[in-house]
Amino acid sequence: MSYRRYTRWNGEKHAGVRGAACGLLLLLLCAGRLDAQTSAYCNITAIESQQLSNGVQITVKADGVVDWEPEGGDWSVFYGGESNRLTMRFTNAKSQIGRTFIDVSKYPVSYLQLSVPQDAVEGVGLKMLIGLYEPSSVNVNRSTDRQSVVITVNSKRTIAARAAANGSNGSNGGSARQDV
Repeated sequence: MSYRRYTRWNGEKHAGVRGAACGLLLLLLCAGRLDAQTSAYCNITAIESQQLSNGVQITVKADGVVDWEPEGGDWSVFYGGESNRLTMRFTNAKSQIGRTFIDVSKYPVSYLQLSVPQDAVEGVGLKMLIGLYEPSSVNVNRSTDRQSVVITVNSKRTIAARAAANGSNGSNGGSARQDV
């Protein structure tokens, strides 16, 4: 009888170890599903452009806090440099715009092109290429609530100067030519 008690006790001891091992294995298998979304992201909800007298202002609006950086880490293009094409990355955003190509056609900005970078984790990250008619300087600012990024592309020409030049050249109002 004492032998029986020992084996029963010994069997229960092994059952507890097996149960703990199965529980640990189950926990490890489920741990991969616990980190399914690795970071919070926001959605780009609108991109608006406005003609200024000396350039174009592009406003990128999001439904949360949006972070950006220059593609390739080249900050000099955005602060002090000039380029025909500017690429910026919204590192924590997805697009809700519904299109990848936006025809701006407001001098000096020709178009905007949106794409998801190849290294985007779980589709989070958005690359925006700004195509320009001529090399231009750019200023980028974030709104106080950090839900908008305002990109100002400066032109060497001003609309007021072009309009004054067209009006003073003796042409009539119906056939005035505007260079764009």
